[in-house]
Amino acid sequence: MEGKTPQRAVDMFWKSFHTKAPGKGKEEHSRSIPDNSKADWNSNHRNSKQESAEASYEAAAANCRAKVAKIVQDCRRVNLKYRDPHFNIEFDLKFGQRDCLESLDNAATEPETDEESKDEDEDEAQSGPPGHQFSPRSAKRVTEIFTRPQFYIKGPTADDVKQGRDGDCWLMAALCALSFKKGLIEKLCVAHDQDIGVYGFVFYRDGEWISEIIDDFLYLTKANYDDFQMDRLTFDELEYRNPQEAYKRMFQTNSNSLYFAKCGHPQETWLPLLEKCYAKAHGDYAAIEGGWTGEGIEDLTGGVASYIFATDILDKAGPTRSL
Repeated sequence: MEGKTPQRAVDMFWKSFHTKAPGKGKEEHSRSIPDNSKADWNSNHRNSKQESAEASYEAAAANCRAKVAKIVQDCRRVNLKYRDPHFNIEFDLKFGQRDCLESLDNAATEPETDEESKDEDEDEAQSGPPGHQFSPRSAKRVTEIFTRPQFYIKGPTADDVKQGRDGDCWLMAALCALSFKKGLIEKLCVAHDQDIGVYGFVFYRDGEWISEIIDDFLYLTKANYDDFQMDRLTFDELEYRNPQEAYKRMFQTNSNSLYFAKCGHPQETWLPLLEKCYAKAHGDYAAIEGGWTGEGIEDLTGGVASYIFATDILDKAGPTRSL
């Protein structure tokens, strides 16, 4: 390629890889990842298989149960509770990373001078980053928050559902609707161990059921007693005998202390854990802010939602019997 311009040399190099007529690529040249056995297997099996929604659910549920059982076994062997390495909200909050809150919503910014960066750092320390203003103050385990935690109390019902500070009313509405048919919500959480702190859920996404695993840390609205600073001094004056225990009992105990969704019963835990797992499956809590109830129902059932306008109903007494 001597004597050619750099661009001409590049064009000549790539010319051997181009074709002037459309057609199917040969097997040895059409691999996206050459000599990768996993990619070959996926291309030959995963994309071409025809699988019913029921079979997909059973496979995801079995996979979820196996993962939870393995985690329980490993944790008991070393005498430790489970901590999710991929969605560690306690670590994320303590070090100000916010990956579990809004990692997918990081906006690109223009280069800044040192003085501008310093001013913005001071502002962020007080008001948080731009965009979503989630501001949980602490994170604790279920067994630290609830005095007598139970996953279900008389089963999941619409009365259990209380939206938190995330804009996921569409998901809450979907759960309320599903609660009227017994067994639908129960199918989502297929395995858990409260002592170990591990919970496994399944959701329908991208045409198939998937499994997701979380630990039992949940966000709280109030900071820990040791981090309460000036307000803590006022509290110490009011409760001088055992202020730390009194503070925890008042601000960090049972359902009302949770930052995001909570159950109506002070000891019930299924809703905040399901919401957390759903947020993890989509990236973070900000990712599930804003949506459509029909989409939520599809994600929770594997079905296809249909919308009916109330003004289009012919017989007002009919829908109750037919739906």
